[in-house]
Amino acid sequence: MWRTSWSGFGSRNSLDDGVESLLGGWNSLLGDENLLLGVRNSLDNGVESLLGGWNSLHVGQNSLHNGMRSLLGRLNSLAHIVNSLHDQQNSLHQLQINVKIKRQAISFQTCLLPIDSTKTGK
Repeated sequence: MWRTSWSGFGSRNSLDDGVESLLGGWNSLLGDENLLLGVRNSLDNGVESLLGGWNSLHVGQNSLHNGMRSLLGRLNSLAHIVNSLHDQQNSLHQLQINVKIKRQAISFQTCLLPIDSTKTGK
């Protein structure tokens, strides 16, 4: 009987050791799970950071494109102003030519006028 009791205590100790081992394994798994969750959270944060950087890059790229469009619009306006100035310069040059032609015509007509002897004193 003593032996049976003793062996019963041994079995209980063995069961207790087994339960402790299972609980230790469970705690280890929970620790590993927490570690894995931490790694996953870290990876998720890294992915979010990359996506944020990617979005920021696209915002910057769009801003650059808008700036380039604005610059091209201003260059186009400047080109219209330069063309207008050239047109005005051409008009002024044509006006100068017309004035010169009219002066020559007046001068030529003056040469053809009869000489009034009363005005010249001859």
